[in-house]
Amino acid sequence: MRTPPSSPSREPVGTLISIQAGRVRKLGTPEAANPLHRPWRSAFFKDPIRGIVYIGILGVVGDEQADRKHHGGPDQALLMYSADHFQEWVSLFGLAGLAGGGFGENLTVSGFAEPDVCIGDRLCVGSTLLEVTQPRQPCTNINRRWGRKGITEAVTASGRGGWYLRVIEPGSVSPGDEVVLVNRPHPDLTIAAACDALYRRNRSRQLLEALVGAREMPEGFRQRLRVRLNEPPE
Repeated sequence: MRTPPSSPSREPVGTLISIQAGRVRKLGTPEAANPLHRPWRSAFFKDPIRGIVYIGILGVVGDEQADRKHHGGPDQALLMYSADHFQEWVSLFGLAGLAGGGFGENLTVSGFAEPDVCIGDRLCVGSTLLEVTQPRQPCTNINRRWGRKGITEAVTASGRGGWYLRVIEPGSVSPGDEVVLVNRPHPDLTIAAACDALYRRNRSRQLLEALVGAREMPEGFRQRLRVRLNEPPE
């Protein structure tokens, strides 16, 4: 695992490769033999947006969420995902055509991933200022998007699900923009570590307490970690 820098130097940590948004669609057919191809409603399919894109407090203008209870809102305004993982998913699952937006993300980046990103990180991209809030908890929509079982489970097990962002300062972004780390209040609380704590791969009480104390995380996610703190030791 790479160790993220503890003292931001305002140097670029990666690059914005592409920007995507999606509308809610009705998908699938009732008579499909494969249950993953039966009717479902989602905005998981994201289309690339070229040129300059405006990002507001609630994310990319024109982006939608079918399940507003679990997705969207200021604390999950944007989903960022690293294209550095794509080749592995193509090799494991043969995902023909995998590109930006293939995992439902709004912002596809390269050069850094979950071990390099920390809760509370503030990132400048274009004229926006974004804040990392929590890891994405992969759902079955990844399987449904690609029409095969096992992808969601593999993403969860690997901790390579991406991360959500809060928009601190709205502005504009475009493909090719540098991603610059400008503040890191919790250098030990990487997205990878938060995933390990959530899924019990790391049962360190010290880690759980530090994550629960990170005020940048949404209350709902912190509450899930409090449940882990109250579990009896093995």
